[in-house]
Amino acid sequence: QEDAYRMACTVLYSPQFQRAHPEFIDEQVRVRAQHPIPARVFRDQLAAMAASSAVWDRLPEIIARTLVMHGTADVVSPFENAGLLARRIPGARLRPFAEAGHLFFHERADESARVISEFLREV
Repeated sequence: QEDAYRMACTVLYSPQFQRAHPEFIDEQVRVRAQHPIPARVFRDQLAAMAASSAVWDRLPEIIARTLVMHGTADVVSPFENAGLLARRIPGARLRPFAEAGHLFFHERADESARVISEFLREV
């Protein structure tokens, strides 16, 4: 299990973050080994991706203020997808995290919390 998650970390985090914070990666690997993600989570994610065309058609119906946050160095879900999503949702705001990977909220925890707090205060 640890080896699998360590391998996953190579795409979940930006290369710069991995080099600068090997202790964080080690801790994440240890935590995931102790608390593995249930298989149903991955199954549900795959099902959600399969249904994405139906969801895509309904995105313009969203009336809630929306903040799309995304790392620009995400190799799991390319940053371009965030722009597509933000343009599809009326009035959505896109907030990129430069050079951050898929788990940008780990890489830039304080900044992520600040951005979310500011957005929520505005709404």
